[in-house]
Amino acid sequence: MALSKKIFGILIIQLFIINLIGQTAPNKYWIQFIDKNNSPYSINQAEEFLSQRSIERRLRYNIAIDELDFPVNSHYLDSLRHYGLVVLTTSKWHNGATVFASDTNVMSSIRQLDFVQNVRKNANVTPNRVPKENANLHHFSPINNSIMPEIQHVQNKEYDEFCSYNYGNAYRQINMMNGDFLHEMGFCGSGITIGVIDAGFWRVNQISAFDSLWQNNQILGTFDLVDPSSNIFEQSTHGMMVLSTMGANRPGEIVGTAPKASYWLIRSEDSETEYVIEEDNYVAALEFADSVGVDVINTSLGYTNFQDSLVVRTYADMDGKTSRASLAATIAGRKGMIVCNSAGNSGNSEWFHIGSPGDADSIFTVGAVDEMREVASFSSRGPSYDGRVKPEIAAMGQQTIVINQEGNAVPGNGTSFSSPVFTGSVACLWQAFPEKSNYEIMDAIMRSADKYDNPDSLTGYGIPDFSLAYQILNPNTSVQAKTKERILKVSPNPFNQNFSLQVFSDIDTYAFIEFFDVRGMQFLDVIPVMILKGNNTLKIEDASVLPNGLYFIKVTSKSTSEVIRVMKI
Repeated sequence: MALSKKIFGILIIQLFIINLIGQTAPNKYWIQFIDKNNSPYSINQAEEFLSQRSIERRLRYNIAIDELDFPVNSHYLDSLRHYGLVVLTTSKWHNGATVFASDTNVMSSIRQLDFVQNVRKNANVTPNRVPKENANLHHFSPINNSIMPEIQHVQNKEYDEFCSYNYGNAYRQINMMNGDFLHEMGFCGSGITIGVIDAGFWRVNQISAFDSLWQNNQILGTFDLVDPSSNIFEQSTHGMMVLSTMGANRPGEIVGTAPKASYWLIRSEDSETEYVIEEDNYVAALEFADSVGVDVINTSLGYTNFQDSLVVRTYADMDGKTSRASLAATIAGRKGMIVCNSAGNSGNSEWFHIGSPGDADSIFTVGAVDEMREVASFSSRGPSYDGRVKPEIAAMGQQTIVINQEGNAVPGNGTSFSSPVFTGSVACLWQAFPEKSNYEIMDAIMRSADKYDNPDSLTGYGIPDFSLAYQILNPNTSVQAKTKERILKVSPNPFNQNFSLQVFSDIDTYAFIEFFDVRGMQFLDVIPVMILKGNNTLKIEDASVLPNGLYFIKVTSKSTSEVIRVMKI
């Protein structure tokens, strides 16, 4: 598919080219400003720096528009440029800027400026990776209606008439949370905007699993903070795989958890390096998402260690108050958004803790479990250093079905996938209750989780149940949560060749029977079976092909999954 035909409403980036002939040893710095004095902006004219959608979010949830929303002082930025600095990103929330200096000697003069509070070196830059300035970044001019498509927020409870899917193997990851309950209720993400902050979105404009997003104008735009001159669709595959768990729609193979949500694709991560500047990119990405009216944010990113010694992080820094990225994630929550961040994949490493911004307060940090609902060994552990429950939530992140670089639906591992699987269902729940604030939605989700009364450092409050969260938000609903099938008995147990499963169900439903050994390896083909209302006896014959040992039998239907242990002798 031709790029020109498939990109709708993509943000146009203006570039300034920097002549660096004869210049050496360039560096990047964070410059902290003292104030926002003499700002040309006014709270009464918020449309000059926030989109209408962002303003409506604040009005709807009684969130004040304040000086924190004002862009940084443009005169300060102009002064930095006068000294030959290139402004790479700005942060209105932290009131500072990341700059590029081709001549590092000038920084001594910068430190003496009366509006500069402090200066910190971020990273060295190799001559062949020279950054360029983004002319639209600093005042977020893309919010103008001539550039950004006008998207109306869902004011009342709306639902999709046709919202039932053949999920293929992706059924397990959504059914584990009863996210398909929301789909069957007609809530598939319509009217909700998800911001995906990642490292690149390889061929999202070409892979057929994303066709419906383009055909229905669900891709609202892209924004590249790493290299505005690059093609975001020729960068890392990571963001593409992350997006697929939410937005892909290829019936029979993979359907995401929010197939009808709208998306902003934002690149903050340089997949080739790991410097603290990426945290500043992340902050700018959050602020951009806020300014264009994003509701829910997924970031499958985390920062613990960097490639140089400029910043050394310890577990004590994972308190939600040290990293600018973590502080910004907390602010994003206070501005009315729901931020979901992967816990990290350090569970098996020397650094087994969550990272930044997963340590932030008032966000969802998402751990990973396997299809047996057991914590994945790689999933990073909590709590935060100051003792808060982290991660808060867990979702399927081991053998999660994603789209790979060839466009095929395949299993993948990582909290990078458990987070967006969860994020998509968050968007669908908020579609059902747009009058509820972000914190009310978050509270209902945590209360629905299976470890809410006894959280731990592995999966926090546990695996959410979105059908229960729906009822928590609307206790008078006439729609009851789905009944759960229950495996009452395996007979005989231990068994030799034949055995029976006794299963009770309140409804007629279609189910699948699977066999796993203690390592999680699947044995035999998946057995489809119809379970009728009441007691069912399912006879399993000629199981002699199984080696002797301990097995797990899993019965999965549209409403639940049940697992029981059996012994083959």
